[in-house]
Amino acid sequence: MTRQPPTPRLQIALDTFDLPSALGPLQQAAPYVDVIECGTIPVLCEGFHAVRAIRAFFPDKQVLADVRIAEAGSKIARLAFEAGADLVSCVAGASMSTIHQVCQVADELGGEVQVELADEWFDAERARAWRQAGVEHVIVKRSRDREASGDLSWKSEDMDRIDELAAMGFTVTITGGVSPADLPAFAGRAVGIVIAGRAIVAAEDPCPRGRRAACHPGGGVAMSTAAAETARAGAAAELAAGISLGIYEKALRSGPLAVSGSRVDGEAWRVFLDQVPRAGFSFLDLSIDESPEREARLDWDAGQCRTVRRAAEATGTVIGGICLSVHRRIGPGSADPAVRRRARE
Repeated sequence: MTRQPPTPRLQIALDTFDLPSALGPLQQAAPYVDVIECGTIPVLCEGFHAVRAIRAFFPDKQVLADVRIAEAGSKIARLAFEAGADLVSCVAGASMSTIHQVCQVADELGGEVQVELADEWFDAERARAWRQAGVEHVIVKRSRDREASGDLSWKSEDMDRIDELAAMGFTVTITGGVSPADLPAFAGRAVGIVIAGRAIVAAEDPCPRGRRAACHPGGGVAMSTAAAETARAGAAAELAAGISLGIYEKALRSGPLAVSGSRVDGEAWRVFLDQVPRAGFSFLDLSIDESPEREARLDWDAGQCRTVRRAAEATGTVIGGICLSVHRRIGPGSADPAVRRRARE
Protein backbone atom coordinates (compact mmCIF):
# COMPACT_ATOMS: atom_id res chain seq x y z
CA MET A 1 0.00 0.00 0.00
CA THR A 2 1.13 3.57 -0.71
CA ARG A 3 1.97 5.32 2.54
CA GLN A 4 0.59 8.79 3.08
CA PRO A 5 3.34 11.34 3.81
CA PRO A 6 3.39 12.77 7.33
CA THR A 7 2.53 16.20 5.95
CA PRO A 8 0.96 16.95 2.56
CA ARG A 9 3.04 18.15 -0.33
CA LEU A 10 2.23 21.33 -2.22
CA GLN A 11 1.62 21.16 -5.97
CA ILE A 12 1.52 24.24 -8.19
CA ALA A 13 -0.78 23.99 -11.22
CA LEU A 14 0.34 25.85 -14.34
CA ASP A 15 -2.52 26.52 -16.76
CA THR A 16 -1.21 29.49 -18.74
CA PHE A 17 -1.42 29.71 -22.52
CA ASP A 18 2.34 29.96 -22.98
CA LEU A 19 5.43 28.82 -21.13
CA PRO A 20 7.01 32.25 -20.37
CA SER A 21 3.84 33.33 -18.53
CA ALA A 22 4.08 30.26 -16.31
CA LEU A 23 7.80 30.46 -15.62
CA GLY A 24 7.64 33.88 -13.95
CA PRO A 25 5.44 32.92 -10.98
CA LEU A 26 6.95 29.44 -10.93
CA GLN A 27 10.47 30.81 -10.42
CA GLN A 28 9.28 32.74 -7.38
CA ALA A 29 7.15 29.99 -5.85
CA ALA A 30 9.43 27.02 -6.63
CA PRO A 31 11.28 26.98 -3.28
CA TYR A 32 7.96 26.33 -1.53
CA VAL A 33 6.41 23.70 -3.82
CA ASP A 34 7.08 19.98 -4.12
CA VAL A 35 5.28 19.06 -7.35
CA ILE A 36 5.02 21.12 -10.55
CA GLU A 37 1.97 20.42 -12.66
CA CYS A 38 2.43 21.16 -16.34
CA GLY A 39 -1.27 21.67 -16.98
CA THR A 40 -3.42 20.54 -19.86
CA ILE A 41 -3.50 24.04 -21.41
CA PRO A 42 0.27 24.60 -21.71
CA VAL A 43 0.75 21.04 -23.00
CA LEU A 44 -1.88 21.68 -25.69
CA CYS A 45 -0.38 25.08 -26.58
CA GLU A 46 3.33 24.24 -26.33
CA GLY A 47 3.39 20.46 -26.74
CA PHE A 48 5.67 18.26 -24.64
CA HIS A 49 8.34 20.96 -25.01
CA ALA A 50 6.66 22.52 -21.97
CA VAL A 51 7.31 19.38 -19.91
CA ARG A 52 10.92 19.17 -21.12
CA ALA A 53 11.55 22.81 -20.26
CA ILE A 54 10.13 22.51 -16.74
CA ARG A 55 12.12 19.34 -16.14
CA ALA A 56 15.30 21.10 -17.30
CA PHE A 57 14.69 24.19 -15.16
CA PHE A 58 13.63 22.28 -12.03
CA PRO A 59 15.45 18.92 -11.98
CA ASP A 60 14.87 18.47 -8.23
CA LYS A 61 11.06 18.75 -8.39
CA GLN A 62 8.47 16.14 -9.29
CA VAL A 63 6.76 17.05 -12.56
CA LEU A 64 3.21 16.04 -13.43
CA ALA A 65 2.12 16.08 -17.06
CA ASP A 66 -1.61 16.72 -16.71
CA VAL A 67 -2.48 15.19 -20.08
CA ARG A 68 -5.75 13.60 -18.86
CA ILE A 69 -5.37 10.41 -20.83
CA ALA A 70 -8.66 8.96 -22.05
CA GLU A 71 -7.42 6.78 -24.92
CA ALA A 72 -4.12 5.79 -26.57
CA GLY A 73 -2.74 5.18 -23.10
CA SER A 74 0.60 3.62 -24.04
CA LYS A 75 1.51 6.25 -26.63
CA ILE A 76 0.60 9.34 -24.61
CA ALA A 77 2.10 8.01 -21.37
CA ARG A 78 5.38 7.17 -23.10
CA LEU A 79 5.57 10.64 -24.68
CA ALA A 80 4.98 12.27 -21.31
CA PHE A 81 7.46 10.16 -19.34
CA GLU A 82 10.15 10.41 -22.01
CA ALA A 83 9.71 14.21 -21.94
CA GLY A 84 10.67 14.14 -18.27
CA ALA A 85 7.38 13.77 -16.38
CA ASP A 86 7.37 11.82 -13.13
CA LEU A 87 3.56 11.50 -13.12
CA VAL A 88 0.83 11.43 -15.75
CA SER A 89 -2.91 11.90 -15.29
CA CYS A 90 -5.85 9.91 -16.61
CA VAL A 91 -9.52 10.83 -16.63
CA ALA A 92 -11.82 8.74 -14.47
CA GLY A 93 -13.84 7.74 -17.54
CA ALA A 94 -10.89 6.03 -19.24
CA SER A 95 -11.42 2.32 -19.85
CA MET A 96 -9.61 -0.16 -17.64
CA SER A 97 -7.70 -1.25 -20.74
CA THR A 98 -6.34 2.29 -21.10
CA ILE A 99 -5.54 2.49 -17.38
CA HIS A 100 -3.61 -0.81 -17.62
CA GLN A 101 -1.65 0.48 -20.63
CA VAL A 102 -0.64 3.67 -18.80
CA CYS A 103 0.36 1.75 -15.67
CA GLN A 104 2.48 -0.67 -17.70
CA VAL A 105 4.42 2.18 -19.31
CA ALA A 106 4.77 3.89 -15.92
CA ASP A 107 6.19 0.69 -14.43
CA GLU A 108 8.62 0.35 -17.34
CA LEU A 109 9.87 3.95 -17.15
CA GLY A 110 9.70 4.49 -13.39
CA GLY A 111 6.75 6.87 -13.42
CA GLU A 112 3.52 7.18 -11.44
CA VAL A 113 -0.12 7.37 -12.51
CA GLN A 114 -2.88 9.63 -11.25
CA VAL A 115 -6.63 9.47 -11.90
CA GLU A 116 -8.73 12.61 -11.66
CA LEU A 117 -12.09 11.77 -10.17
CA ALA A 118 -15.41 13.02 -11.42
CA ASP A 119 -18.69 12.51 -9.56
CA GLU A 120 -20.30 10.75 -12.49
CA TRP A 121 -17.46 8.23 -12.82
CA PHE A 122 -16.74 7.28 -9.22
CA ASP A 123 -17.56 4.09 -7.42
CA ALA A 124 -15.52 2.20 -4.88
CA GLU A 125 -15.13 -0.97 -6.96
CA ARG A 126 -13.79 0.99 -9.90
CA ALA A 127 -11.32 2.75 -7.60
CA ARG A 128 -10.12 -0.61 -6.24
CA ALA A 129 -9.57 -1.79 -9.81
CA TRP A 130 -7.44 1.29 -10.49
CA ARG A 131 -5.35 0.61 -7.41
CA GLN A 132 -4.90 -3.05 -8.38
CA ALA A 133 -3.79 -1.97 -11.86
CA GLY A 134 -1.05 0.18 -10.33
CA VAL A 135 -2.58 3.66 -10.02
CA GLU A 136 -0.99 5.39 -7.03
CA HIS A 137 -2.71 8.80 -6.98
CA VAL A 138 -6.28 10.07 -7.16
CA ILE A 139 -7.58 13.62 -7.20
CA VAL A 140 -10.64 14.64 -5.22
CA LYS A 141 -11.84 18.03 -6.38
CA ARG A 142 -14.44 20.54 -5.40
CA SER A 143 -17.10 20.74 -8.05
CA ARG A 144 -16.52 23.54 -10.59
CA ASP A 145 -20.27 24.01 -10.83
CA ARG A 146 -20.53 24.39 -7.07
CA GLU A 147 -17.63 26.82 -7.06
CA ALA A 148 -19.17 28.84 -9.91
CA SER A 149 -22.42 29.12 -7.98
CA GLY A 150 -20.57 30.68 -5.06
CA ASP A 151 -20.46 27.60 -2.83
CA LEU A 152 -16.79 27.35 -1.81
CA SER A 153 -17.29 24.79 0.94
CA TRP A 154 -16.04 21.23 1.09
CA LYS A 155 -18.90 18.86 1.93
CA SER A 156 -18.91 15.90 4.29
CA GLU A 157 -19.14 13.57 1.29
CA ASP A 158 -15.88 15.05 -0.03
CA MET A 159 -14.17 14.32 3.28
CA ASP A 160 -15.56 10.79 3.43
CA ARG A 161 -14.28 10.13 -0.09
CA ILE A 162 -10.79 11.30 0.87
CA ASP A 163 -10.69 8.87 3.80
CA GLU A 164 -12.16 6.01 1.75
CA LEU A 165 -9.58 6.39 -1.03
CA ALA A 166 -6.68 6.77 1.38
CA ALA A 167 -7.75 3.54 3.07
CA MET A 168 -7.44 1.81 -0.32
CA GLY A 169 -3.78 2.86 -0.48
CA PHE A 170 -3.98 5.90 -2.74
CA THR A 171 -2.12 9.14 -2.25
CA VAL A 172 -5.07 11.55 -2.25
CA THR A 173 -4.72 14.97 -3.86
CA ILE A 174 -7.22 17.77 -3.28
CA THR A 175 -7.95 20.57 -5.76
CA GLY A 176 -10.63 23.04 -6.77
CA GLY A 177 -9.63 26.62 -6.01
CA VAL A 178 -7.83 25.59 -2.82
CA SER A 179 -6.47 28.50 -0.79
CA PRO A 180 -4.65 28.56 2.56
CA ALA A 181 -7.95 29.45 4.24
CA ASP A 182 -9.39 26.07 3.15
CA LEU A 183 -6.68 23.94 4.73
CA PRO A 184 -7.94 23.78 8.35
CA ALA A 185 -11.06 21.98 7.07
CA PHE A 186 -8.83 19.01 6.21
CA ALA A 187 -7.25 18.67 9.65
CA GLY A 188 -6.88 14.99 10.47
CA ARG A 189 -7.70 13.86 6.93
CA ALA A 190 -5.34 11.67 4.93
CA VAL A 191 -4.46 14.28 2.31
CA GLY A 192 -1.20 13.59 0.46
CA ILE A 193 -0.98 16.54 -1.94
CA VAL A 194 -2.67 19.95 -2.08
CA ILE A 195 -2.93 21.66 -5.48
CA ALA A 196 -2.83 25.44 -5.64
CA GLY A 197 -3.09 27.03 -9.06
CA ARG A 198 -4.71 30.43 -9.32
CA ALA A 199 -4.02 31.15 -5.64
CA ILE A 200 -0.28 31.27 -6.46
CA VAL A 201 0.10 31.81 -10.22
CA ALA A 202 -2.37 34.71 -10.39
CA ALA A 203 -1.07 36.38 -7.21
CA GLU A 204 0.60 39.76 -7.53
CA ASP A 205 3.56 38.26 -5.66
CA PRO A 206 3.53 34.44 -5.94
CA CYS A 207 6.40 33.98 -3.49
CA PRO A 208 4.60 34.83 -0.22
CA ARG A 209 1.40 33.17 -1.47
CA GLY A 210 3.36 29.99 -2.14
CA ARG A 211 5.08 30.25 1.24
CA ARG A 212 1.77 30.85 3.00
CA ALA A 213 0.17 27.83 1.30
CA ALA A 214 3.21 25.68 2.04
CA CYS A 215 3.32 26.59 5.72
CA HIS A 216 -0.31 27.11 6.68
CA PRO A 217 -1.19 25.48 10.01
CA GLY A 218 -4.09 23.07 10.05
CA GLY A 219 -3.77 20.21 12.52
CA GLY A 220 -3.07 16.95 10.67
CA VAL A 221 -2.91 18.80 7.38
CA ALA A 222 -0.26 21.31 8.46
CA MET A 223 2.20 21.74 5.60
CA SER A 224 5.21 22.33 7.89
CA THR A 225 6.32 23.82 11.16
CA ALA A 226 7.59 27.36 11.66
CA ALA A 227 11.10 25.93 11.75
CA ALA A 228 10.58 24.31 8.35
CA GLU A 229 9.28 27.60 6.98
CA THR A 230 12.36 29.40 8.22
CA ALA A 231 14.63 26.75 6.70
CA ARG A 232 12.87 26.93 3.35
CA ALA A 233 12.95 30.72 3.30
CA GLY A 234 16.63 30.69 4.17
CA ALA A 235 17.40 28.18 1.44
CA ALA A 236 15.45 30.25 -1.07
CA ALA A 237 17.32 33.41 -0.12
CA GLU A 238 20.66 31.61 -0.39
CA LEU A 239 19.68 30.24 -3.80
CA ALA A 240 18.55 33.64 -5.05
CA ALA A 241 21.75 35.28 -3.85
CA GLY A 242 24.07 32.71 -5.41
CA ILE A 243 22.46 31.79 -8.72
CA SER A 244 21.47 33.80 -11.77
CA LEU A 245 19.25 31.82 -14.10
CA GLY A 246 19.29 32.75 -17.77
CA ILE A 247 17.40 31.53 -20.79
CA TYR A 248 18.47 30.78 -24.35
CA GLU A 249 16.94 32.85 -27.13
CA LYS A 250 15.42 29.81 -28.85
CA ALA A 251 13.45 28.87 -25.74
CA LEU A 252 11.37 32.04 -26.13
CA ARG A 253 8.76 32.98 -28.69
CA SER A 254 10.66 34.41 -31.65
CA GLY A 255 7.96 36.81 -32.84
CA PRO A 256 9.19 39.22 -35.55
CA LEU A 257 12.85 38.31 -34.99
CA ALA A 258 12.51 35.40 -37.39
CA VAL A 259 12.06 37.83 -40.26
CA SER A 260 14.19 40.72 -38.98
CA GLY A 261 17.21 39.77 -41.04
CA SER A 262 19.80 42.52 -41.21
CA ARG A 263 17.18 45.17 -40.45
CA VAL A 264 17.15 45.77 -36.71
CA ASP A 265 13.63 46.65 -35.54
CA GLY A 266 13.91 48.27 -32.12
CA GLU A 267 10.27 47.72 -31.18
CA ALA A 268 10.41 44.06 -32.22
CA TRP A 269 13.47 43.59 -30.02
CA ARG A 270 11.78 45.31 -27.08
CA VAL A 271 8.77 42.98 -27.35
CA PHE A 272 11.05 39.98 -27.66
CA LEU A 273 13.42 40.90 -24.82
CA ASP A 274 10.55 41.78 -22.48
CA GLN A 275 9.80 38.04 -22.22
CA VAL A 276 13.01 37.51 -20.23
CA PRO A 277 12.26 39.46 -17.01
CA ARG A 278 8.56 38.64 -17.34
CA ALA A 279 9.42 34.95 -17.14
CA GLY A 280 11.65 35.52 -14.10
CA PHE A 281 15.06 35.11 -15.75
CA SER A 282 18.13 37.21 -15.07
CA PHE A 283 19.72 37.24 -18.52
CA LEU A 284 19.41 36.06 -22.12
CA ASP A 285 21.91 34.29 -24.34
CA LEU A 286 21.60 35.13 -28.03
CA SER A 287 22.29 32.84 -30.97
CA ILE A 288 24.25 33.19 -34.18
CA ASP A 289 23.35 29.99 -35.97
CA GLU A 290 23.09 28.72 -39.52
CA SER A 291 19.90 30.60 -40.35
CA PRO A 292 20.32 33.64 -42.66
CA GLU A 293 18.54 35.92 -40.17
CA ARG A 294 20.86 35.13 -37.26
CA GLU A 295 24.01 34.87 -39.40
CA ALA A 296 23.30 38.45 -40.54
CA ARG A 297 24.01 39.61 -36.98
CA LEU A 298 27.72 39.12 -37.71
CA ASP A 299 27.50 42.06 -40.10
CA TRP A 300 25.64 44.47 -37.83
CA ASP A 301 27.14 47.91 -37.66
CA ALA A 302 27.46 50.04 -34.52
CA GLY A 303 24.03 51.59 -35.00
CA GLN A 304 22.30 48.22 -35.26
CA CYS A 305 24.08 46.95 -32.14
CA ARG A 306 23.11 50.14 -30.31
CA THR A 307 19.42 49.57 -31.19
CA VAL A 308 19.50 46.15 -29.54
CA ARG A 309 21.35 47.47 -26.48
CA ARG A 310 18.76 50.18 -26.01
CA ALA A 311 15.95 47.64 -26.30
CA ALA A 312 17.68 45.53 -23.64
CA GLU A 313 18.05 48.53 -21.33
CA ALA A 314 14.42 49.52 -21.84
CA THR A 315 13.19 46.08 -20.77
CA GLY A 316 15.74 45.52 -18.01
CA THR A 317 17.19 42.52 -19.83
CA VAL A 318 20.86 41.58 -19.56
CA ILE A 319 22.38 39.94 -22.65
CA GLY A 320 24.68 37.40 -21.07
CA GLY A 321 26.47 35.99 -24.10
CA ILE A 322 26.25 34.61 -27.61
CA CYS A 323 26.10 30.98 -28.68
CA LEU A 324 27.95 30.67 -32.00
CA SER A 325 26.94 27.65 -34.07
CA VAL A 326 27.11 29.08 -37.60
CA HIS A 327 30.55 27.43 -37.94
CA ARG A 328 28.76 24.12 -38.43
CA ARG A 329 27.92 25.36 -41.92
CA ILE A 330 30.82 27.75 -42.44
CA GLY A 331 33.58 25.65 -40.93
CA PRO A 332 37.18 26.96 -40.77
CA GLY A 333 38.33 23.37 -41.33
CA SER A 334 36.24 22.80 -44.44
CA ALA A 335 37.79 21.08 -47.45
CA ASP A 336 36.26 23.80 -49.61
CA PRO A 337 38.61 26.83 -49.89
CA ALA A 338 35.66 29.20 -50.43
CA VAL A 339 34.07 28.05 -47.17
CA ARG A 340 37.35 28.47 -45.31
CA ARG A 341 37.67 32.02 -46.65
CA ARG A 342 34.12 32.81 -45.56
CA ALA A 343 34.85 31.40 -42.08
CA ARG A 344 37.93 33.65 -41.75
CA GLU A 345 35.83 36.65 -42.73
